Amino acid sequence: MGLEAWPWPLAAAVSLLFQTFFGALGNMPLSSGEELGWRGFLAPRLRTRLSFTATALLVRLIWSAWHYPLIFLNRPPSYPVPMAVELLNFTVGLTSATVIFNRATERSGSVWPAVLQHSAHNCGMGVLERMIRKTDNALRVHRLRRKFGGGSGGSQGLCGSY
Repeated sequence: MGLEAWPWPLAAAVSLLFQTFFGALGNMPLSSGEELGWRGFLAPRLRTRLSFTATALLVRLIWSAWHYPLIFLNRPPSYPVPMAVELLNFTVGLTSATVIFNRATERSGSVWPAVLQHSAHNCGMGVLERMIRKTDNALRVHRLRRKFGGGSGGSQGLCGSY
C-alpha cells in the first residue's frame, strides 16, 4: 500500500520527513564544502578580530553573495517578485541560520553540526518548495518560502541550541 491511500496530511508529513532525512544525507557533501569554508575557515579567522555578532553578520553577507548567482540562474522569468526583494529576503533569511550555525560550531568545536543543519535545511526547503510548486503559483511559493524560510531558523534554533 502506497502513501496515496493514507490521509493527505499524514502522507505529506511522512514524505517530507523521509525525503528530508535521506536528502540531508545525500546533501552533506555539498554542505560540508560550504561549511568548511564558512565555519571552518572564515568565521574562526574573523572571530579573532570581531565579536560573535559582527562575525555572524559579515559571514552572512559573504554567504549570501556566494548564492546570488544561483538565485539569478534558477529564477523563472515570470517570477512576480522583484529581484531586489528576492535577494533581500534571502540575505535576511540567512541571518538566523548564520547565528545558529556559528554558535553550534563554536560550542562543539566542529563544523559537523553546521553541516548537518545546513543539509537538513536545504533538503527541507527543497522538498517544501517542490510540493508547493505543483500549484503553479509562483507568488504563493515565494510567500511560503519566505514564511517557512524565516521559521526554519526557529526550528534550527530549537535543535541546535542546547
